Amino acid sequence: MAASTRRQANQARHWNGKQADAQTAADRAAVWWDACRSVAHRAERSGDPKVWTELQNALHDFFRRHSG
Repeated sequence: MAASTRRQANQARHWNGKQADAQTAADRAAVWWDACRSVAHRAERSGDPKVWTELQNALHDFFRRHSG
């Protein structure tokens, strides 16, 4: 199994386990928040800091849609 494929499988197992353990929608949202931050940090370390801007924009759009 290639290193990146193994890493993806490990990540999927980790985040799927966290989702399964989450008891509420708020808990599941927190898991997704942590997963997204993890992806952004990894992308930044790999030289792709624009992922943070994409996450920022997605969160801003969510806020605008739901803030009344």
